[in-house]
Amino acid sequence: MEKRKYCLFYGLMFLVLSFLFTISSPTKTEAATAQRVKFYTTTGGDLISGMTAAKVRFAMSEKATKVKVYIVNAADTKMYSKSFKVCKAGKTYGFNWLGKKNNGKNAPSGSYRVKIISGSDVDYSEYLTLYKKSDFGGGDGSKSNPYKVSSVKQLSKVGLHNGRYFIQTKNLTLGYGSFPAMCTVDVPFNGVYNGNNKTLSAFTVKNGIFTAIGEKGIVRNLNIKNFISSGANDNLPSGAIAGYNAGKITNCAVSDTVITALQYNHVGGICGINQGSGIINKCSAQTVTATATGYSNNNSGAGGICGTNQGNVIGSSATDVTVSGWQHGFVAGANSGNIINCVSNGTCTNGGGTYGGSITGFNTGSVTACSTTTGLKQVGYGNAAN
Repeated sequence: MEKRKYCLFYGLMFLVLSFLFTISSPTKTEAATAQRVKFYTTTGGDLISGMTAAKVRFAMSEKATKVKVYIVNAADTKMYSKSFKVCKAGKTYGFNWLGKKNNGKNAPSGSYRVKIISGSDVDYSEYLTLYKKSDFGGGDGSKSNPYKVSSVKQLSKVGLHNGRYFIQTKNLTLGYGSFPAMCTVDVPFNGVYNGNNKTLSAFTVKNGIFTAIGEKGIVRNLNIKNFISSGANDNLPSGAIAGYNAGKITNCAVSDTVITALQYNHVGGICGINQGSGIINKCSAQTVTATATGYSNNNSGAGGICGTNQGNVIGSSATDVTVSGWQHGFVAGANSGNIINCVSNGTCTNGGGTYGGSITGFNTGSVTACSTTTGLKQVGYGNAAN
């Protein structure tokens, strides 16, 4: 009897202590926060249904149970879900998403993100776009598997996949049809376009193939022929490849091309304005006519390579070019950056303007190790060439 009393007493004490411990202890799932939530493709390219996969990765701030992970669209509608019974603090968890719903059907194209629920805490990743199919002739836009551009239609989609890698696989011509400039001044091209030594010919463009190339943007190994670039009445610079360049344009050639700006602006065979971070390296302009029509205004510049250079033009050449602008030069109309190891050859013509030179018309920057066979002095006005 006495033994039974002791058992009952200690049993009750155990229940009471267990209850007190439970109500005083924090609930792990309410306190845990999802950290380092990442949502990205396995290849580094785009997420394409049935072709590439996306990685979901996260860690919890502390131990948590019954963690729910969802793939949701912009309206927060759940497309896919996965549960984790226990997540240890700081440990990385995740899975790969193939762009499908839980029932195995393909999710519709659109923007998606990861939603993680742990108790009362809700955390999200950045958005990732799911494409129903590729806009190109192959590839996924990654560095190791760039998008393959084999038609003008595919070329026109490049700007919609900004930040990706591209390679041109065929010579493309448009019969002087109009091609809208890709990207904008506010959202410049920041991908990598490899022309693969192929040619774009007979395009009519507004300010260039790209309105602007950003600091991370690269265009290389591209040939441009028989282009007509007519800057609209929009006060933007014009070139065959780009209006503005803040990135890198390397080993590109422009020939038999006419570049015109309809307002007091900057025009060049490669680009209109090469900005401070811009690099033009090993490029050429041959039989290019660059005209800034308002050349009575001191804000216009025309050059075989670029209208105005604020960055670096290196190892480039201009041959048989005609330039017209208030500041006009066979390499750059005006220069406040660096022009290094460049050359002007053949019959280069000053079409009109005030300050003209065989390398640059107006120089407040540096002209170094350049040469000319045109018989004209390298700098029209300003700092002398070195």
